[in-house]
Amino acid sequence: MRDADRNDGGVLGSPELVFHVSSERANGSWVVHVSGEIDLYAAPRLENELEDAIRSGAPRVVVDLSGVPLLDSSGLAVLLGAARRIGRENFALTGIQPQVARVLLTTGASWLLAVGEDTGEGGGQP
Repeated sequence: MRDADRNDGGVLGSPELVFHVSSERANGSWVVHVSGEIDLYAAPRLENELEDAIRSGAPRVVVDLSGVPLLDSSGLAVLLGAARRIGRENFALTGIQPQVARVLLTTGASWLLAVGEDTGEGGGQP
C-alpha cells in the first residue's frame, strides 16, 4: 500500500492545494482513493499508484475520484493509459464529481472508461 501527499503553496493567495492518493485491496479489487486536483504535477503520482496496482496482479482496479474537483488532460491520460494496460473491463472510475464528469463527456473518455456509482459497479457514462 502506498500513500502520497503533495502540498503546494496557493497561487496569488489562494488556499493551499493538497493532493493525496492511497490504495487498498477490497472485495477482490485494488481500490485507489484520490483527493485533490489531478493536474500536471499530481498525475505522475497517480500513475505510480496505478502502476503498482497493475504490477501487483490486481484483477480489477477501481479509482475513487469522489475527492477530485479537477481533472486535466495529463490526469486523463494517466487514467486512459491504466485502463488500456489492465483492460477496460477491469478498470472503473467511481465518485465522479460534476467538473470531472464534464471533462470525461467533453473529451469522449466516458465512452472509453467504465464509470460506476461504487467500487462494485462499472460501465456506462457519468
